[in-house]
Amino acid sequence: MAGDQKRYLTRNANSILGAFNVNGHQLISLVGGGGKTSTMFGIAQALVLNNYTAITTTTTHIAVPTEEQTPYIYARPECGLEIDKIKDLVKEYKHITVVNRTEDGQKVFGITAEEVDALFAADICDCIICEADGASQRPVKCPRETEPVFPASTTITIPVVGMDALYAVIGSEKTFRDEYICKVTGLSIGDELGEDAIAKIVTDEHGLIQYAPKTSAVIPFLNKIDITGRRAGEDLAKTILDIDHPQINRVIIGAMYDPLRQFTIIQKS
Repeated sequence: MAGDQKRYLTRNANSILGAFNVNGHQLISLVGGGGKTSTMFGIAQALVLNNYTAITTTTTHIAVPTEEQTPYIYARPECGLEIDKIKDLVKEYKHITVVNRTEDGQKVFGITAEEVDALFAADICDCIICEADGASQRPVKCPRETEPVFPASTTITIPVVGMDALYAVIGSEKTFRDEYICKVTGLSIGDELGEDAIAKIVTDEHGLIQYAPKTSAVIPFLNKIDITGRRAGEDLAKTILDIDHPQINRVIIGAMYDPLRQFTIIQKS
Protein backbone atom coordinates (compact mmCIF):
# COMPACT_ATOMS: atom_id res chain seq x y z
CA MET A 1 0.00 0.00 0.00
CA ALA A 2 1.10 3.57 -0.65
CA GLY A 3 2.59 5.30 2.37
CA ASP A 4 0.12 7.52 4.21
CA GLN A 5 2.81 10.12 5.01
CA LYS A 6 3.57 10.99 1.40
CA ARG A 7 1.66 13.63 -0.51
CA TYR A 8 0.50 13.43 -4.09
CA LEU A 9 -0.89 15.79 -6.70
CA THR A 10 -4.00 14.45 -8.43
CA ARG A 11 -5.49 16.32 -11.37
CA ASN A 12 -7.69 15.57 -14.32
CA ALA A 13 -6.20 15.76 -17.79
CA ASN A 14 -7.95 17.72 -20.52
CA SER A 15 -7.29 14.95 -23.02
CA ILE A 16 -5.34 11.75 -23.60
CA LEU A 17 -2.62 13.91 -25.18
CA GLY A 18 -2.32 16.00 -22.03
CA ALA A 19 -2.33 12.92 -19.83
CA PHE A 20 0.65 11.35 -21.60
CA ASN A 21 2.40 14.64 -22.39
CA VAL A 22 2.18 14.02 -26.13
CA ASN A 23 3.42 17.02 -28.11
CA GLY A 24 5.89 17.58 -30.89
CA HIS A 25 7.88 14.88 -32.68
CA GLN A 26 7.61 11.80 -30.49
CA LEU A 27 7.86 8.02 -30.73
CA ILE A 28 5.61 6.32 -28.20
CA SER A 29 6.01 2.61 -27.37
CA LEU A 30 3.24 0.72 -25.58
CA VAL A 31 3.99 -2.44 -23.58
CA GLY A 32 2.17 -4.71 -21.13
CA GLY A 33 -1.47 -5.78 -21.39
CA GLY A 34 -4.98 -4.61 -20.74
CA GLY A 35 -5.56 -2.10 -23.52
CA LYS A 36 -2.43 -1.34 -25.55
CA THR A 37 -4.15 -1.41 -28.92
CA SER A 38 -7.10 0.75 -27.89
CA THR A 39 -4.67 3.19 -26.27
CA MET A 40 -2.51 3.33 -29.40
CA PHE A 41 -5.43 4.16 -31.66
CA GLY A 42 -6.97 6.47 -29.06
CA ILE A 43 -3.79 8.57 -29.04
CA ALA A 44 -3.67 8.60 -32.85
CA GLN A 45 -7.28 9.72 -33.15
CA ALA A 46 -6.72 12.49 -30.60
CA LEU A 47 -3.67 13.67 -32.55
CA VAL A 48 -5.67 13.94 -35.76
CA LEU A 49 -8.47 15.82 -33.99
CA ASN A 50 -5.85 18.30 -32.83
CA ASN A 51 -4.45 18.80 -36.34
CA TYR A 52 -1.42 16.54 -35.92
CA THR A 53 -0.42 13.60 -38.11
CA ALA A 54 0.28 10.08 -36.83
CA ILE A 55 1.59 6.68 -37.81
CA THR A 56 0.54 3.63 -35.80
CA THR A 57 2.55 0.44 -36.06
CA THR A 58 3.77 -2.60 -34.17
CA THR A 59 6.96 -4.60 -33.71
CA THR A 60 4.92 -7.70 -32.80
CA HIS A 61 1.46 -8.39 -34.20
CA ILE A 62 -2.05 -7.08 -33.62
CA ALA A 63 -5.54 -7.75 -34.90
CA VAL A 64 -6.31 -6.17 -38.25
CA PRO A 65 -7.36 -2.58 -37.42
CA THR A 66 -10.93 -1.59 -38.11
CA GLU A 67 -11.94 1.36 -40.28
CA GLU A 68 -12.83 3.19 -37.09
CA GLN A 69 -9.30 2.70 -35.76
CA THR A 70 -7.32 3.70 -38.83
CA PRO A 71 -8.24 5.10 -42.24
CA TYR A 72 -5.45 3.32 -44.13
CA ILE A 73 -3.22 0.24 -43.70
CA TYR A 74 0.10 0.30 -45.52
CA ALA A 75 1.66 -3.16 -45.93
CA ARG A 76 5.41 -3.06 -46.53
CA PRO A 77 6.46 -4.58 -49.87
CA GLU A 78 9.39 -7.00 -50.12
CA CYS A 79 11.67 -4.16 -51.23
CA GLY A 80 11.24 -2.48 -47.83
CA LEU A 81 9.56 0.65 -46.53
CA GLU A 82 8.74 3.22 -49.23
CA ILE A 83 9.39 6.37 -47.22
CA ASP A 84 8.22 8.79 -49.92
CA LYS A 85 4.99 6.86 -50.48
CA ILE A 86 4.34 6.68 -46.73
CA LYS A 87 4.95 10.43 -46.50
CA ASP A 88 2.33 11.05 -49.21
CA LEU A 89 -0.15 8.73 -47.50
CA VAL A 90 0.29 10.57 -44.19
CA LYS A 91 -0.41 13.88 -45.94
CA GLU A 92 -3.57 12.43 -47.49
CA TYR A 93 -5.02 10.50 -44.55
CA LYS A 94 -3.40 12.28 -41.53
CA HIS A 95 -3.15 8.87 -39.79
CA ILE A 96 -2.07 5.56 -41.31
CA THR A 97 -1.03 2.19 -39.90
CA VAL A 98 2.26 0.72 -41.17
CA VAL A 99 2.69 -3.06 -40.98
CA ASN A 100 4.76 -5.84 -42.51
CA ARG A 101 1.93 -8.01 -43.81
CA THR A 102 -1.58 -9.19 -43.06
CA GLU A 103 -2.56 -12.82 -42.64
CA ASP A 104 -5.96 -14.54 -42.90
CA GLY A 105 -7.71 -11.20 -42.54
CA GLN A 106 -7.29 -11.45 -38.77
CA LYS A 107 -3.75 -10.43 -37.86
CA VAL A 108 -1.20 -7.94 -39.07
CA PHE A 109 2.48 -8.59 -38.46
CA GLY A 110 4.74 -5.76 -37.49
CA ILE A 111 7.84 -4.19 -38.89
CA THR A 112 11.22 -4.29 -37.20
CA ALA A 113 12.28 -1.93 -34.43
CA GLU A 114 14.95 -0.58 -36.78
CA GLU A 115 12.32 0.22 -39.40
CA VAL A 116 10.28 2.10 -36.80
CA ASP A 117 13.43 4.09 -35.95
CA ALA A 118 13.92 4.82 -39.66
CA LEU A 119 10.37 6.11 -39.97
CA PHE A 120 10.92 8.34 -36.97
CA ALA A 121 14.21 9.67 -38.33
CA ALA A 122 12.53 10.49 -41.66
CA ASP A 123 10.32 13.00 -39.82
CA ILE A 124 7.27 12.40 -42.03
CA CYS A 125 4.63 12.73 -39.30
CA ASP A 126 4.19 14.41 -35.94
CA CYS A 127 4.03 11.24 -33.87
CA ILE A 128 4.59 7.50 -34.20
CA ILE A 129 2.79 5.18 -31.79
CA CYS A 130 4.14 1.62 -31.68
CA GLU A 131 2.72 -1.44 -29.94
CA ALA A 132 5.95 -3.10 -28.85
CA ASP A 133 4.62 -6.04 -26.83
CA GLY A 134 1.94 -8.72 -26.85
CA ALA A 135 -0.16 -10.15 -24.04
CA SER A 136 -2.77 -12.40 -25.71
CA GLN A 137 -5.46 -9.94 -24.57
CA ARG A 138 -4.66 -10.50 -20.88
CA PRO A 139 -4.65 -7.55 -18.45
CA VAL A 140 -1.18 -8.24 -17.04
CA LYS A 141 2.03 -9.95 -18.14
CA CYS A 142 5.77 -10.05 -17.64
CA PRO A 143 8.03 -10.24 -20.68
CA ARG A 144 10.27 -13.15 -21.55
CA GLU A 145 13.91 -12.55 -22.47
CA THR A 146 13.18 -11.40 -26.03
CA GLU A 147 10.42 -8.94 -25.10
CA PRO A 148 9.43 -6.16 -25.47
CA VAL A 149 10.77 -5.14 -28.88
CA PHE A 150 11.51 -1.45 -28.37
CA PRO A 151 12.55 0.99 -31.09
CA ALA A 152 15.74 2.63 -29.82
CA SER A 153 14.33 6.10 -30.58
CA THR A 154 11.38 5.71 -28.19
CA THR A 155 10.75 8.98 -26.35
CA ILE A 156 7.73 7.91 -24.28
CA THR A 157 7.21 4.39 -22.90
CA ILE A 158 3.68 3.54 -21.72
CA PRO A 159 3.43 0.32 -19.68
CA VAL A 160 -0.26 -0.63 -19.62
CA VAL A 161 -1.99 -2.71 -16.93
CA GLY A 162 -5.69 -3.53 -16.88
CA MET A 163 -7.15 -2.94 -13.43
CA ASP A 164 -8.90 -6.29 -13.66
CA ALA A 165 -5.41 -7.70 -12.97
CA LEU A 166 -5.56 -6.41 -9.39
CA TYR A 167 -5.94 -9.45 -7.10
CA ALA A 168 -6.00 -11.78 -10.10
CA VAL A 169 -4.61 -15.25 -9.46
CA ILE A 170 -1.32 -16.07 -11.19
CA GLY A 171 -2.07 -18.84 -13.65
CA SER A 172 -5.61 -17.69 -14.31
CA GLU A 173 -7.04 -16.40 -17.58
CA LYS A 174 -6.00 -12.88 -16.54
CA THR A 175 -2.23 -13.43 -16.44
CA PHE A 176 0.28 -14.02 -19.23
CA ARG A 177 3.84 -15.36 -19.07
CA ASP A 178 3.18 -16.71 -15.58
CA GLU A 179 6.72 -18.05 -15.14
CA TYR A 180 8.11 -14.57 -15.60
CA ILE A 181 5.48 -12.98 -13.36
CA CYS A 182 6.63 -15.36 -10.61
CA LYS A 183 10.31 -14.52 -11.20
CA VAL A 184 9.73 -10.77 -10.96
CA THR A 185 7.28 -10.76 -8.05
CA GLY A 186 8.65 -13.66 -6.00
CA LEU A 187 5.15 -15.15 -5.92
CA SER A 188 3.94 -18.58 -7.05
CA ILE A 189 1.26 -19.97 -9.31
CA GLY A 190 -2.03 -19.65 -7.44
CA ASP A 191 -1.02 -16.50 -5.53
CA GLU A 192 -2.90 -13.22 -5.94
CA LEU A 193 -1.40 -10.12 -7.53
CA GLY A 194 -1.75 -7.33 -4.96
CA GLU A 195 -0.68 -3.71 -5.33
CA ASP A 196 2.97 -4.35 -4.46
CA ALA A 197 3.27 -7.18 -6.99
CA ILE A 198 1.75 -5.16 -9.83
CA ALA A 199 3.93 -2.17 -8.97
CA LYS A 200 6.93 -4.51 -9.17
CA ILE A 201 5.81 -5.76 -12.58
CA VAL A 202 5.53 -2.19 -13.83
CA THR A 203 8.87 -0.90 -12.51
CA ASP A 204 11.27 -3.87 -12.26
CA GLU A 205 14.20 -4.02 -14.68
CA HIS A 206 12.87 -7.40 -15.84
CA GLY A 207 9.25 -6.28 -15.83
CA LEU A 208 7.21 -4.37 -18.40
CA ILE A 209 9.89 -1.76 -19.06
CA GLN A 210 12.65 -4.29 -19.69
CA TYR A 211 14.78 -2.86 -22.53
CA ALA A 212 13.00 0.51 -22.47
CA PRO A 213 15.49 3.18 -23.60
CA LYS A 214 16.94 4.95 -20.57
CA THR A 215 16.30 8.29 -22.26
CA SER A 216 12.54 7.72 -22.60
CA ALA A 217 9.98 8.99 -20.15
CA VAL A 218 7.99 6.13 -18.60
CA ILE A 219 4.31 6.89 -17.96
CA PRO A 220 2.37 3.88 -16.61
CA PHE A 221 -1.30 3.66 -17.56
CA LEU A 222 -3.75 1.86 -15.26
CA ASN A 223 -6.63 1.13 -17.62
CA LYS A 224 -10.19 -0.04 -16.93
CA ILE A 225 -10.67 1.72 -13.58
CA ASP A 226 -14.39 1.35 -14.25
CA ILE A 227 -13.91 -2.25 -13.08
CA THR A 228 -12.37 -1.54 -9.68
CA GLY A 229 -13.24 2.10 -9.07
CA ARG A 230 -11.11 5.23 -9.04
CA ARG A 231 -9.85 4.79 -5.47
CA ALA A 232 -8.23 1.45 -6.30
CA GLY A 233 -6.53 3.02 -9.31
CA GLU A 234 -5.23 5.93 -7.26
CA ASP A 235 -3.88 3.60 -4.56
CA LEU A 236 -2.05 1.45 -7.10
CA ALA A 237 -0.67 4.54 -8.82
CA LYS A 238 0.75 5.79 -5.51
CA THR A 239 2.30 2.38 -4.82
CA ILE A 240 4.06 2.59 -8.19
CA LEU A 241 5.28 6.13 -7.51
CA ASP A 242 6.57 5.10 -4.07
CA ILE A 243 9.16 2.90 -5.77
CA ASP A 244 10.86 6.08 -7.03
CA HIS A 245 11.85 4.78 -10.44
CA PRO A 246 13.98 7.52 -12.03
CA GLN A 247 12.05 7.49 -15.33
CA ILE A 248 8.57 7.64 -13.77
CA ASN A 249 7.19 10.95 -12.53
CA ARG A 250 3.49 10.38 -13.21
CA VAL A 251 0.95 7.58 -13.43
CA ILE A 252 -2.27 7.83 -15.45
CA ILE A 253 -5.55 6.17 -14.52
CA GLY A 254 -8.57 5.96 -16.78
CA ALA A 255 -10.72 3.75 -18.99
CA MET A 256 -10.18 3.67 -22.75
CA TYR A 257 -13.65 2.28 -23.38
CA ASP A 258 -15.30 5.12 -21.45
CA PRO A 259 -16.90 7.28 -24.18
CA LEU A 260 -15.84 10.39 -22.24
CA ARG A 261 -12.25 9.10 -21.92
CA GLN A 262 -11.47 11.01 -18.77
CA PHE A 263 -7.95 10.58 -17.44
CA THR A 264 -6.39 11.43 -14.09
CA ILE A 265 -2.72 12.26 -13.58
CA ILE A 266 -1.16 11.29 -10.25
CA GLN A 267 2.25 12.68 -9.32
CA LYS A 268 4.27 13.13 -6.15
CA SER A 269 4.00 16.64 -4.74
